[in-house]
Amino acid sequence: IRKSMDSKSTLMGDTQGMSYFQLGTIAMQKGNMKDARVNLKEAIRIGMPEKDNMAAAYLQLASIEIQRRQYRTAKEYFKKAKDKKPKADELKSQIAEMEKYISRMPG
Repeated sequence: IRKSMDSKSTLMGDTQGMSYFQLGTIAMQKGNMKDARVNLKEAIRIGMPEKDNMAAAYLQLASIEIQRRQYRTAKEYFKKAKDKKPKADELKSQIAEMEKYISRMPG
């Protein structure tokens, strides 16, 4: 993914935001929350074509912030994820699950 980003190829249009999203997701799966957070924030800054991807990025950031005990920031990211009104059933269920947890958090 990094090599394709470095090539600055316009073959597939502007997919840089999605590339950062994928890098963030991979880093999160590997347990590297610092890199995941940086890449997900960059993906959101650059933007992604679908609202569901943006919602997923915000949801992942909310999860990272909960682990960091940054509850206020986690709630902000969670609200942004909800505001995207994702259509994917998996995202809807993840939002419903996190909502139960977020409602009991301090901050």
